[in-house]
Amino acid sequence: MILGEKIKSIRQENKLSQEEFSEKFNVTRQTVSNWENGKSVPDLETIVRMSSEFNVSTDELLKEDKSVVQKIDSEKKKKNTLFMILIVLIVGINFSGIFFYKELQKKNTVSFTMKDDKTVDVKNKKMEEIGVGYFAVPKKGNYQLKLDGEIDSGEVEVLIKNSQSNSTVYENAKDHIEDEKLVLLDEGSYKIQIRAKDMKEKHVSLSYTIGIANK
Repeated sequence: MILGEKIKSIRQENKLSQEEFSEKFNVTRQTVSNWENGKSVPDLETIVRMSSEFNVSTDELLKEDKSVVQKIDSEKKKKNTLFMILIVLIVGINFSGIFFYKELQKKNTVSFTMKDDKTVDVKNKKMEEIGVGYFAVPKKGNYQLKLDGEIDSGEVEVLIKNSQSNSTVYENAKDHIEDEKLVLLDEGSYKIQIRAKDMKEKHVSLSYTIGIANK
């Protein structure tokens, strides 16, 4: 029996709806549905919480589903790596911003990608900051923007602003965004803001991928 089937079996044995089950682990009903259908898997922390909540060993939950164990290990390593990269980038921006920008000016290429897939605990249903990214443009011109984002409650809002003038060069907000277009950008540095807005649930799942590159 795969992990998704075991989760469904545990939920039904305890006479819980998907909504009631989701509230125990601070996720959305859709996330529970995805687990049970094998479209996604809970992280290791959630699996441990399930084990404790329903008095089932983690070995029993993961037994015969080696692919899930491998995926959890892989995602854990990936998240740790991404976290360390983010820390390095923040420190670099704060202490070496001027040098970094001058070095980028020497090149005529732009290749920036920003993405994430996660569940958010909503504190402000009107607006939640989800992610922030920075990139530099060494030369004025048209650059290729590719964007894909979705959220299961409310809207995903994407803003791109010129860091010097604080002017908005791109803005889009939908529950499911798919966009590919050329954007005219001046030489300089830019800030990308990813927000969740107008949410109706306490917990929302969202994913996004945004890329900026030479056309």
